[in-house]
Amino acid sequence: MYDQNQIEPTVFSRTIGTTLYLYFNKISPTTLQEFNNAIDDASTTPKLGSMIIDFRGNVGGSLDFLQYFLGFFIGQNQYAFDLFHQGDYQVQRTVASKLTEIDRYKEIAILTDDMTQSTAELTTATFKRFRLAHVVGAKTRGWGTVENTYPLQTIIDANEKYSLLLVNSITLRDDNQPIEGRGVEPDVDISNKNWKQELGNYFNSPELIAVLRQIAAEPPIQ
Repeated sequence: MYDQNQIEPTVFSRTIGTTLYLYFNKISPTTLQEFNNAIDDASTTPKLGSMIIDFRGNVGGSLDFLQYFLGFFIGQNQYAFDLFHQGDYQVQRTVASKLTEIDRYKEIAILTDDMTQSTAELTTATFKRFRLAHVVGAKTRGWGTVENTYPLQTIIDANEKYSLLLVNSITLRDDNQPIEGRGVEPDVDISNKNWKQELGNYFNSPELIAVLRQIAAEPPIQ
């Protein structure tokens, strides 16, 4: 992608034993296709049975990313998440069809830190809500607002047009509390001294647990 179009990659993949590791350093218009490519490339690798999605340091991106990304796991036109707007819950549904290649990954871990933000936080909370993944790392940053611009009707200057940038909606985490100012809590907090032992409470695969013990407290792998 970079050689042909000068597009910086956003998904870095590698296999570690029987685990497919995917580091998302940001979310961009190419991220979904990069994920598809990584899953397709891994389809010929035998014995893969678990997946790690690394969102550490991810500042997020377009909110509709989640409607496509979640669809790869649960199918099209399924409930995805709510946007909370002036007392109302606005239901958002998945857009993409399910990727059957994902069925082989029986356990999924998501890695987070205090710089996991915005859409990456909402994706983490949604996967946690649906029990598609367990979260390992640190509480996310807590940036959960959706903004929009509203044109001003009052004419201030006949030669200029003005708009206000205001919060339109807020995103919700897995317990229906706002992400904004709270963040998303991990299932296994690596700041706890016994976090490596706690992994066995959430994951069954010894191979996945071994990988998480090795990399969860280290920088993301690129």
